[in-house]
Amino acid sequence: MAGIERVAIVAMPGVMPFELGAAWEGFGVDRSDDGIPVYDTALVSMTETVQTGGGWTVSTPHRL
Repeated sequence: MAGIERVAIVAMPGVMPFELGAAWEGFGVDRSDDGIPVYDTALVSMTETVQTGGGWTVSTPHRL
């Protein structure tokens, strides 16, 4: 995609949910109306789901 940067947020087992949220807030939210660049953001991991440090699982549709 021309003009769009690609960012992968890696979810490792035991990741703290806040860390995923902070990364998504920085890159996954479209703020182009404010003049901020658009990022094509994907959550990636080695497996389909990742157990977080908060005790719940996150589905990750993309692999490393």
